[in-house]
Amino acid sequence: MSEKDKVTKKVEEEKKEEVKAEVELTSAEERIKEEEQIRARVSDFKPLVKSDTKFDFKTLKYANLYLSMYKRKSWVLSLVIAIAALGMAVYSAIASQWAFFVIFLLFVAVIAYQALTVEKKIDQELVKYFKNRAVGGQEVALNKEMILVENKNSTIPFVYEWNDIKSADEIKDFVYLFLSAQAPIIIDKERLIVGDVALLQSILKEKFPEKGYKVMEKDIAKRKITFEHAKVEEEDKVEIVKLSAEEEAQVKKEQDQKVAEKIKDEEGKK
Repeated sequence: MSEKDKVTKKVEEEKKEEVKAEVELTSAEERIKEEEQIRARVSDFKPLVKSDTKFDFKTLKYANLYLSMYKRKSWVLSLVIAIAALGMAVYSAIASQWAFFVIFLLFVAVIAYQALTVEKKIDQELVKYFKNRAVGGQEVALNKEMILVENKNSTIPFVYEWNDIKSADEIKDFVYLFLSAQAPIIIDKERLIVGDVALLQSILKEKFPEKGYKVMEKDIAKRKITFEHAKVEEEDKVEIVKLSAEEEAQVKKEQDQKVAEKIKDEEGKK
């Protein structure tokens, strides 16, 4: 490669880096603007109810169990298939087609087993899930105008209006605010740090006066929770510092300046 080609290649690489830096800076500026808009929107927000929800074994178990058994109602399809298979088994017996009778009967048994072991399977999957994971969580704050959801280490909350919530379901220890059929905001009634359960229920009744608010008082879990989360020793804890978009932009700017100075020094040596 000639000296001219080397210079041309270097110039092209520098231009690419400049374009990349401009794109990243623009992205950071957009995030800064978005953060400012959200902060302005929630500056006067005063929560009536606030929950410090932990995504531990119990929380995730009840959420998955409720979604599987009562929200998605997958058992309805299983029941229909089981009834159809049972009917075919009876027909096969009447027709003395014993091979088909046994096959359909086994099929019914498999469906019944799957339906009866949903909770057990959820427990097993959660044990695997938490094997190498710490307990996460989020704070859910609400009043009669909006709902704020803030994940741990986040710089700004997610903001929802009440008309974003399709339905609210309440069980023994939790309230689920559904943005869709499979995406609930979880409020732990046992971990309220602002307000109380009675106030939360009154807000839900006001927001869903006719339909959309369902209460289930029975305990939906049959199996006792025996799982214990591993304790994290102090020396093993890692502090995660999350920069705001403005701070990220400043750090990026300083890094770009250092790179530019280094390039100038190298060119000066040549």
